[in-house]
Amino acid sequence: MELADYGKARQLSLYEHDKVVFQILTSDTTTSGARLLRALRGRWCIENTFKYAEEHHGIHWLGSYAMDEIPDGTEIDNPARVAARAKRRTAGAALAAAREALGAESAHPRRPIGDHLAALRALQDDVAMAEDDLEEATTALKAIPARLPRNEVRPGATRALPRFERRALQMVCRLLAYNAELDLSRRLNAYLGDDDEYRAITRNLLHLGGVIDFRPHAITVYLDCPDPPRLARALGLLVEEINLEPPRLPGDGRPVIYVLESRLA
Repeated sequence: MELADYGKARQLSLYEHDKVVFQILTSDTTTSGARLLRALRGRWCIENTFKYAEEHHGIHWLGSYAMDEIPDGTEIDNPARVAARAKRRTAGAALAAAREALGAESAHPRRPIGDHLAALRALQDDVAMAEDDLEEATTALKAIPARLPRNEVRPGATRALPRFERRALQMVCRLLAYNAELDLSRRLNAYLGDDDEYRAITRNLLHLGGVIDFRPHAITVYLDCPDPPRLARALGLLVEEINLEPPRLPGDGRPVIYVLESRLA
């Protein structure tokens, strides 16, 4: 198709189970439609994942952005060394000027010989003093460190330190919760067969009431049976699947067995 003020474009539609899942409008007329749809579908999956994780697991707004105020030990240029370098540059310029004046007087005498010799001696003294000044400035510069901590240059200086460890731990825990819920919902949907609502149904089941019974050889979780028959059937089949290989808590060898109350004998 030709779009005004845009140019050539084509519309691609992705069908699943005879229904349009999403459509795109692109100016790429060379790449195969299947490849573009596959790439964009993956992109939307990633965006939906972050949107879902923010909405239901708080990976953003529940994260800790608190800061710790600590002494600022960041190294910066030492102002004393900056001043010493400037002093050495001044001494070097003074020495160069004194030598230039001595050379000019030696090469072009413009006064009687007595006055000329007196001027030369004075200029030589100036050069000697300038050399001493430059040597002193150089020696003083070597003794001054180039960089110092900011809180030493500016007493009391602080900086904010993000609590990366706490934020990282929160993010890991929330992403683990997201992945656990996703895996559980997919396994439940294998028996439920509701591609539109299985995630919401799983979130509601996470609030299902029950009792946990700790015994020496096993941990039994008694779950209240949900009201909808199809949901009770799907959850019952999922419980049977989980109990085939019961999970265990880290550091605890006891199996965790799930039981629906309505199935108790």
